[in-house]
Amino acid sequence: PTIRAQGDRGTFYDRYINMADIDVDSAQYMLPFTRLYEDKFYWWQCYEIIRRLAQTSFVVFIQIINEDYEFVYAILVSFICVTLQAYFHPFKEDFDDRLQLMLQINEFVILFSLLCLQELQSLHENQDQIGFALMVIQLTIGVYTMRLLFSAMYLPIVNIIAIVWVYFKRNAHTVSTFLCKPKQRSREVEYAM
Repeated sequence: PTIRAQGDRGTFYDRYINMADIDVDSAQYMLPFTRLYEDKFYWWQCYEIIRRLAQTSFVVFIQIINEDYEFVYAILVSFICVTLQAYFHPFKEDFDDRLQLMLQINEFVILFSLLCLQELQSLHENQDQIGFALMVIQLTIGVYTMRLLFSAMYLPIVNIIAIVWVYFKRNAHTVSTFLCKPKQRSREVEYAM
């Protein structure tokens, strides 16, 4: 079910009904958990809590049952989480979707690398070539993630530089006087002696 809502600049659009529309009193308490996500994914924070529990706490139970399946379980959960994140794109901002997806892929590659290294150690194979290939994959994902972060920070940094430039341009006389004052003070001290 959808309702007609008013968006930016007076435009109207259809959006999904969520729990905040039904119970206005509890909406103020749910806002911190739902403001990052699209309206139809108001429940995504619950999924995030379950994902974190599955990736951290449940691993202990797998170790108790059988230690051989520890990495297999972690990789399976990580792969399911990457797939769900890639399919749904629950965040309002596309940047947040891409960043979360890249971080989850990074986690998957780390777990896969650990599984490969564990198996290679048991086989006594040549670990250098496989280790190098896994490091290259990890580095590629890390570089792309850093590019995402810096591309998101690029515009605010450019704006700050522009504001500082305009300030110094407008107040060039005041700034140059301020910057020269320490030298003039030291000269005055020398002349006084």
